[in-house]
Amino acid sequence: MTESRFRTISAYCSIVTACVTVIGVIAVALQINSYIEARKTENRKKQEELIAKLYFTDIDLNKLLIQEPLIQQAIYHDPRGDFFQKLQEIDKSKCNAVCQMYGDLLEYYTMLEKSLQTEDKDSEQMAYCWEQYVKYLWTNSFAFRRYIVLTKDTWTPRFRVKFPKEEFDQLENDLKSR
Repeated sequence: MTESRFRTISAYCSIVTACVTVIGVIAVALQINSYIEARKTENRKKQEELIAKLYFTDIDLNKLLIQEPLIQQAIYHDPRGDFFQKLQEIDKSKCNAVCQMYGDLLEYYTMLEKSLQTEDKDSEQMAYCWEQYVKYLWTNSFAFRRYIVLTKDTWTPRFRVKFPKEEFDQLENDLKSR
């Protein structure tokens, strides 16, 4: 075999080796991309399942409240507590149970909040709506505020900071003085 022929074969081998290497790198890049996309899809599916749980729980609570108009009034339309104070003890007990359920629902949202956040507009809007829901119950339901304050040690700090500290402390002092 001549030296020039040997160089030609060697050059071809180098080209083939380079091509195989490029193909290998492309294959690895495609696998990495496929893995990333699969993880994104998996995470999005998990987020959707968590969101569904939140909404189904909220729907169940509202079904319960439809059957209890007095409790519904105290939960949604009684910011000063006038209606709640007039409830019979059995209805106050039911109202406390519903406040516990709403507290659990909203605390669950609070604990999931970071994992539900993505960079899309829908997630931002959903997070905004749940924040408004927390504020709505705090503002419009003396019973809810009262229950959260009276049972403050049972709630996570992350959940408790959702409520205005000054209002929380003021209500706590008012309830202690009664």
